[in-house]
Amino acid sequence: MTKKILPVYAAFILLLACSITSQAGTPTTSTKLSPSPTEIPTPLEPTTTPWETIIPPSLRNYADFKGIRFGTYFPWQASSDPNWQTVAGEEFNQANLFDGFSWRDLEPQQGVFNFSFIDTQVALARSLEMEVCGHTLLWPIYEQAYPDWVLNGNFTAGQLEQYLREYITTVINHYKDDVHCWIVIEEPYNPPEREWDLLYNVFGYDYIDLAYQIAREADPSALLIYNDEFNLTSDGENTELTRQTVQRLARKGLVDGVGLEMHLDATQPPDKQDVLATMQSYGMPVHVTEIDVNLAGVPGTQEERYGLQAQIYGDMLSACLESGICASFSVWGLGDKYSWLERYSTEADPTLFDDNLGPKPAYYTLLEIMKP
Repeated sequence: MTKKILPVYAAFILLLACSITSQAGTPTTSTKLSPSPTEIPTPLEPTTTPWETIIPPSLRNYADFKGIRFGTYFPWQASSDPNWQTVAGEEFNQANLFDGFSWRDLEPQQGVFNFSFIDTQVALARSLEMEVCGHTLLWPIYEQAYPDWVLNGNFTAGQLEQYLREYITTVINHYKDDVHCWIVIEEPYNPPEREWDLLYNVFGYDYIDLAYQIAREADPSALLIYNDEFNLTSDGENTELTRQTVQRLARKGLVDGVGLEMHLDATQPPDKQDVLATMQSYGMPVHVTEIDVNLAGVPGTQEERYGLQAQIYGDMLSACLESGICASFSVWGLGDKYSWLERYSTEADPTLFDDNLGPKPAYYTLLEIMKP
């Protein structure tokens, strides 16, 4: 479970009650005395607000209080960087495990599973008292997410269904005590942008329902999320496919939330109100599963660039909180040097923390928005 700030609410009420009792016990009088002309008022000592006394400022502490998940992607470097681990544990209450979480990695040979890398990541997350989300069981449009024995097997539909069932069931059963949520599928076939999907070629979109049914049967208590990109605005390329898919799955009781990927270009940020309305249009809990803000191509001073980034991050978190249905908000990377975007441009600077894991203005913006 997450770090225990509780009972923060009860503590605040107790603090308030003590304050009221103290005031009530002070005798009052109608006699007004004028201070001596030579009397100099004693300066008041600096004080902290009750919230800061009870809930030390951090994204994690504020998220715990609000009852939402504030997550971060665990890159493969996390297991070897103690500073990264310290910041992750202090600021986030959910670990999103992506690296090593694919059919190819977990079942490289038919019937032979390799859990060693993910086991290490799960153990790290649990040692930091973070909830764990598996991200993702199936990435159907990405050929390298399939093991070679699946790609080259020329299996019948019946055989492929059997192997899919064995894969999903085995993985979920292995992590049933440690992983509280699963992104079962993300980014399925959707022409013309996506032209290939092995499972779609065999089953059509029925494989989506099949995968979620298998996952539900494997762990009925787990949170099941359907995830996609370009589905955060009303005119997004995948918004309509996302809506149709989650509504169909919801009628069957097979999905608990819809995931929105937000890999945002700071030169073309989305409109906050449109994002908020789109979130609400799905009719179920929404999870911001992947957010970063790419500054490559943004002119100006570093202060100006970071200021724009902070505004965009803030708009998206505000949309999430104001929607009334947003259950989690996860940044895609902690520390600019660990971001996937830095492979393409060292000017991307997309995360809340700089190369040295120091907080950037966007971090403080989100902290202020999250404040109770």
